[in-house]
Amino acid sequence: MSTAEPPDVPGVVFGRMRHGRLGRALRAHPVLVDSALAAMLGLVALPPTVDLTGPSVGALLLTVASVAPLCLRRRHPIAVFAACAAAAALQLLLWVQSFGTMSLLIAFYTVAARRPRRMAAAAAAALTALVVWFCVGLPGARFYDRVAAAVFLGALGITAGVLGVNMNTRRAYLTALADRAARLERERDQQARLAAARERARIAREMHDIVAHNLSVMIALADGATFALRGPAPSRTAAGPATNVDEGTARATRAVEQVSATGREALAQMRGLLGVLRDERTEIEPPPSAASAASAAGVGAGTGVRAGAGVRAGAGHTAGIADLAAIATAIADPSGPAETAPQPGIGDLDDLIDQIRQAGLTVRLTSSGRRRTLTADAELTVFRIVQESLTNVLKHSGPGTRARILLRYDAVGVDVEIVDDGRGVPATGPAPTGGRGVQGMRERAALHGGTLTAGPVTGRHDGWRVTARIRAADSSSPHHPDPGTARETLEAGKS
Repeated sequence: MSTAEPPDVPGVVFGRMRHGRLGRALRAHPVLVDSALAAMLGLVALPPTVDLTGPSVGALLLTVASVAPLCLRRRHPIAVFAACAAAAALQLLLWVQSFGTMSLLIAFYTVAARRPRRMAAAAAAALTALVVWFCVGLPGARFYDRVAAAVFLGALGITAGVLGVNMNTRRAYLTALADRAARLERERDQQARLAAARERARIAREMHDIVAHNLSVMIALADGATFALRGPAPSRTAAGPATNVDEGTARATRAVEQVSATGREALAQMRGLLGVLRDERTEIEPPPSAASAASAAGVGAGTGVRAGAGVRAGAGHTAGIADLAAIATAIADPSGPAETAPQPGIGDLDDLIDQIRQAGLTVRLTSSGRRRTLTADAELTVFRIVQESLTNVLKHSGPGTRARILLRYDAVGVDVEIVDDGRGVPATGPAPTGGRGVQGMRERAALHGGTLTAGPVTGRHDGWRVTARIRAADSSSPHHPDPGTARETLEAGKS
């Protein structure tokens, strides 16, 4: 059991008196309080030491020796009890009458109140031995008187011990309550930080998978248009029209170049924002103009993120995360209300592939096996993994690159494989396995009990392969679950 002073906890536990000014002063000076107690006990014990011929010097000394140790009873309970017991034994040995032996009961109470029960039991045994010694050694006493003295002194000792043990138990209980309250507070703060970190990661994944994809496609289209506009000059039949066409082509080229530059700048700024989101040490406090600035940068046009995703950050982290989630949702899906905005799934892969093909990448989609029932969030995960993988192919591979998407269904879930034959990163360079896109794909797969690997194609000098395993929520379920229920379940799990 704890022997330290119990910490201050709410008044409902300790009582109002304990937190008053007098109570704080008494707790702040325990030696002074115990010295006053010893002085009062000494004043009570001194008169019986006076006999007909005057005060006995031995009795005075024994009285002082009995009560003086009480000044340190709370700091050194065992030593004080030993000193009081030694003084009492000396009085019994010399048969000096003094009420100073009452200090032994106070010392015994202190041991029972502030030390483990095994020490209190040892002190009780010593006290019992002294009581038996006193009762047996009473001069001229009858047996009845000896028994009565033993019962009386035993009752005093038992009372002191019970009060001390009760106080010790109460102190340990209050200390445990305070420790539990502190532990719950720490756990609550930790859960709040974990919830904020999960929400940061979720928002970062959504923004990266959606905004980065559309910006990459926009940049690729702008670069292609710039290359086409810089092609052979048109034939000139007259000076005036040819000049006008050249000027118009030049203006169009500059405009498309500006679109490409703006897209690259927006992509770089988005990556910086994702870095802030991934850093748990940063508190997100978006300014009021964040939404307008994002609109001015041109991000979010034509995107299709699932809107209305619940934002549940912990206490102390809700303001920045909630504001940022609202901004990200508004940017990602400005088309309609959150309740009616559909989220993409496996059925939308054809539209995604058409968009990628328009940017100049050859893509082929194949599937095998009997299609399994997946939740709406699992289908969203498959869509985002394919989207991010094709975006990386578009950004890092050379012209003429071909990509192949394979969906393999089995009794457990679906395997997703995206392979390209582009040049990718140089063979001497590091593989970009630690990017935010790959990290986000791994996190998405892990949410559904799956795994994801990404790396160069084995045995080839070019090409990149991404493989993911997504488990079905219930392999025996014959129907698709309600998307709203699946979304609420996922968000509840994140909280």
